[in-house]
Amino acid sequence: MAVAEPPTSGSAAGGRGAVAGVWESAVMAAYRSSNKTVFSAKYHIIWCSKYRRSVRAGPVEVPLLEIIGGVVAEAGGTVIEVEVMSDHVHLLVEIPPAVALMSLVQRLKFQNHKMAA
Repeated sequence: MAVAEPPTSGSAAGGRGAVAGVWESAVMAAYRSSNKTVFSAKYHIIWCSKYRRSVRAGPVEVPLLEIIGGVVAEAGGTVIEVEVMSDHVHLLVEIPPAVALMSLVQRLKFQNHKMAA
């Protein structure tokens, strides 16, 4: 993926001015980093309840949001957005590349199942 060069301002000798510094900080704000990697891995996860039963049953929604936040935080990720629909859940998360997406989804579904049981 090619990254556009930042706009330059400053002296004719190639000095980088304030505009270039602002551009770099805005671009780097969109990325997270770990010890050896810089990443931005965002996933839109959608899952349905069994037999598409209603998920939004009043007191069930708040614990569901707490469980989702806890599982994603445990994996080292951040929840960007969650929307609980009548029979399914939309989840937008950012997780480190070391975390397998399938294992995160398995943990989310397992914790949700334990809550429903």
